[in-house]
Amino acid sequence: MADRYWNPAGAANWGDANVWALTDGGTADQATPTSADDVFFTSTNVNNCTLTTTTNCRNISFTGGTGYTGTFGGIVTFNIAGNLTFNAGMTLGNCTLTFTATSGTKTITYAGKTSLDVRFNGSGGTFQALDTMRVNGDITLTAGTFDPNGKIVMLTGNTTTKAIVGSLTFYDLTIVGSAVKNKAVTFSGNQTITGTLTINGNSAINRELIRSDTIGTARTLTAATVTVTNADFQDITGAGAGSWNLSAVSGGSGDCGGNTGVTFTTPVTTNWQSGTTWSTATWSTRVPLPQDTATFTTAGTVTITQDMPRIGSVDFSTSANKTWTTSTACSCYGSIDLTNLATLTASTQTYTFMGRSTYTLTSATKSFAKNLTINAPSGKITLNDALVTTGGLDLTFGEFDANDVAVTVGYFQSTNSNIRTLRMGTGLWTLTANASNPWNTNTTTNLTFFPETSTIKLTGTGQNMSFYGGGKTYNNFWNATTGAYTVTIQGSNTFNDFRSDGSRQINFTNSTTTTMTSLTVPETVGNVVTFRNSSSTTHATLAKAGGGVIDVDYMDVNYITGSPASTWYMGANSTDGGSNTTVYFTVPPTTEIKSLNGLAYASTKTVNGLAIASVKTWGGLA
Repeated sequence: MADRYWNPAGAANWGDANVWALTDGGTADQATPTSADDVFFTSTNVNNCTLTTTTNCRNISFTGGTGYTGTFGGIVTFNIAGNLTFNAGMTLGNCTLTFTATSGTKTITYAGKTSLDVRFNGSGGTFQALDTMRVNGDITLTAGTFDPNGKIVMLTGNTTTKAIVGSLTFYDLTIVGSAVKNKAVTFSGNQTITGTLTINGNSAINRELIRSDTIGTARTLTAATVTVTNADFQDITGAGAGSWNLSAVSGGSGDCGGNTGVTFTTPVTTNWQSGTTWSTATWSTRVPLPQDTATFTTAGTVTITQDMPRIGSVDFSTSANKTWTTSTACSCYGSIDLTNLATLTASTQTYTFMGRSTYTLTSATKSFAKNLTINAPSGKITLNDALVTTGGLDLTFGEFDANDVAVTVGYFQSTNSNIRTLRMGTGLWTLTANASNPWNTNTTTNLTFFPETSTIKLTGTGQNMSFYGGGKTYNNFWNATTGAYTVTIQGSNTFNDFRSDGSRQINFTNSTTTTMTSLTVPETVGNVVTFRNSSSTTHATLAKAGGGVIDVDYMDVNYITGSPASTWYMGANSTDGGSNTTVYFTVPPTTEIKSLNGLAYASTKTVNGLAIASVKTWGGLA
């Protein structure tokens, strides 16, 4: 253990040579400090210190002499194994403070400074605040004990999302908003505030979002006193002696779902009056909160730009001459009805449906040009009419009901372990994107799936694609892609009718079984459909369901096993790659009663040189 004093000839980096001395003002010939060394910055040398790599020390103080007034910091991790004392006159740059002591009580003095992230990671250590801690970033408790010591911990600044990680106890916790619309504070554990929880959003439009870090998993905030302005809440349980009646707070309190123990501002229907931007427009009551409904009955031809990150229901059904566009990604906590909307501007920012009840989407022939996501635990979105978007459709959480209408999207995906339900209906699902995975339900844990009588149609072009079915049972599949590219069926899936346009190659992955009731291909010259295993190392199995045989022609097949035996007949004009099993390149072994000029005759087909006759019936007659 040794002392280290900052004494470079000019501005320097922490890890440079000839910057550290044994005494204040001494010769700078000492090694870079380690976690066993005490570090001092004094008024003797106020040259700037820049951190360029992970930095370590034991105790560190900036108050020597009349105090260090230089600039200290860098976007790196600063590991402190002892006490920290900043000086009011210094300038603190961005760095992550990590307190690592494993025993004793270590003190933290901010002296009015604002740090970036703060991490407590010392099992057995106690970290005690001696004054207000201002943090423009995340607070993480991994190991040890954080003692607020009756001081305020304040989350400040313009960082879009701040996180409090772990379950901490604060004396006063203050969250201060700034003039941006998409700020949020997330909690990964339950928090206890023995004094006052203060949440001050910047304004009615620059609102603070207070939410759990995991959607659908509530975090409890227990506070002795609660004061809130201009804030929205999601997956938060309000508890403690403080009043969580936020119905009349300044700027309103927004209910984004999943909250308990909180009384929110009463929902209203608010009508647009004038203005071109959602946040600055004049409304009949207020800028819509997440629980409100926005309507547009007021006359006027205008483009309304939706610039808020959270909205409730939107209803254009009684509007006229309105154009709607977006300038930010947005979470919607209600229904959207575009009936009578004149124009939906093609804007690319994602819309995420997050409402926790039952809602509808009415497109009214309007085409979206954005990704649409359903991320709504216990929530449901039902289509009232055909959905069209050039972006994707992502079912992350909750239920999506196509309601028997057509769905045209770039791609569809639902591959996670959240509880979710997909009802495909009777309509055509057209996947248009040139995407590597136009359909992806590879992980189907907790997915309730109703294919109903839908058809999935791939129409993209320009690259190889994969259909990740996740082993589910589908209705119809249609490969209508274009270009000399391959569609690979990933996993063992079941289909009713499996269809491919001509001059297409479909691969089936190694050692999987794809089951189908029927196979539909062009069966004409120049429209050959190729079936392959995804590699030449083993076979993929194609299984016939529902009795009868597969009887097609003009195919090119290799490394495929047909099942059951004697059910897969590729026809005489098909190509046998030579490595197939129980796939026959001839017509099925049947005798059919045919008529020619009104005369009945029998035709006998052969298999492996043997004539086999069978008689089919029409109207009960053999």
